[in-house]
Amino acid sequence: MRTRSQSRRRRQQQQTPPFVVENFDLEEPIVDQNIVAMADNRTMAQMLQAPIEGYEDAIVVPPINANNFELKQPLINLVQSNKFTGRQDPHNHLRFFNKVTSTFRHPEVPNTSIKLLLFPFSLDGEARDWLDKEPPRSILTWDDLVAKFINQFFPPSKTTYYRNEIITFFQKPNETFNEAWERFKGLLRQCPHHGFSELHQLDTFYNSLNSNDQDALDSAAGGNFLDKMPQEGLAIIESKSKVRYSRSRANDSRVSTDAPLSNSSPSNNSFDIQQLAASLEDKMTIKMKQMMNEMKALVVTTPAPIKAVEEVCVTCGSNHNFNHCPLTRGGNDLTYLRNKITNFFQEPDETFNEAWECFKGLIRQCPYHGFSELHQLDTFYNSLNSNDQNALDSAAGGNFLDKMPRDGLAIIESNTYQPTINHRFTLTNLQQIVFLKTDLKPMQEANDASIK
Repeated sequence: MRTRSQSRRRRQQQQTPPFVVENFDLEEPIVDQNIVAMADNRTMAQMLQAPIEGYEDAIVVPPINANNFELKQPLINLVQSNKFTGRQDPHNHLRFFNKVTSTFRHPEVPNTSIKLLLFPFSLDGEARDWLDKEPPRSILTWDDLVAKFINQFFPPSKTTYYRNEIITFFQKPNETFNEAWERFKGLLRQCPHHGFSELHQLDTFYNSLNSNDQDALDSAAGGNFLDKMPQEGLAIIESKSKVRYSRSRANDSRVSTDAPLSNSSPSNNSFDIQQLAASLEDKMTIKMKQMMNEMKALVVTTPAPIKAVEEVCVTCGSNHNFNHCPLTRGGNDLTYLRNKITNFFQEPDETFNEAWECFKGLIRQCPYHGFSELHQLDTFYNSLNSNDQNALDSAAGGNFLDKMPRDGLAIIESNTYQPTINHRFTLTNLQQIVFLKTDLKPMQEANDASIK
């Protein structure tokens, strides 16, 4: 006879599954022989020593298989005669370097390889430190080297600065015609990618001159200087610049005709005579023009019965001559609007959309502004506050200015861009909200009825 405790133990044995011990390998785990082979057997002192690898240059020069090729020491000395330290104009340095390297040619060696070999010799100071800090083997071609060099020592902010200097250029009170022209050309050379057309350059320079020099250019052009073709206008300026090199300043002491010429050399005498002749020529030209204008005002002419032909301005389409258009003469609307475009900035309480519409309005008001699409986008981007600039960078997937001009314009115009701050509801926004609420109301009523 079974007891109750025996039955209970029997049921527990039937319910509990047996514990089966599988084959278990108790031997030591297998050690990968490769790991053992890679074990570092160096001492601590050896580990602390500086590495002997990783000192490759940033510039990768393609292999040169030419026979009897070597860089001559005179060529290296010529390159080192004008070292770039980071403080000079990088464009001038590249022009000088290209001229020097063009004097050395080898039939079996590309000129770009010679440039890659010689360029480090032309750097010093801060510029040399920059090249040494570039990652090893990161510059593979001459174009790569030029792009990194220009981006380092001529950043976009410098481009914006020189563009503003060009557009707001004016002749100084004590500056001669030749000095003003040379200074203007210097600004153009310092920023060769300024983006201004030849017409824009000549118009800016002409409107920056004082009235006497403008009259002198008009006289040389046989009328209004701006009636000439751009190439003809440039030739007139260059010609006048050479003639007026010795023109005396308006506020400086002029050459005295009573001064004895015996105290100076024959070459100085000739120079003084040329200077005096140029000054007298200017005075006579201006005086004759004033007298002709006074005579025209005194003469009473009878109008001819022939019907006058109406002139149409090619700039604004109004019935006046191109010379009398307020958008093409200096000190007027064109210069004013150009300055407003160049110095445009986002107001503190202005949203992104409002700033963009205001900027586009200025562009439409001055269709002959002469600014390229790149210049317009760069001006607008730099006029924004930091939050809107960051929003544009985020929409561009990086730096906004790294995009192509058309891509940048598409990003700005895209409906997906939302201003980050100072968003104000406009009438259109409120109408959209009312419209949405009106459409959703019948759906809510039908949903409530179905629930009931």
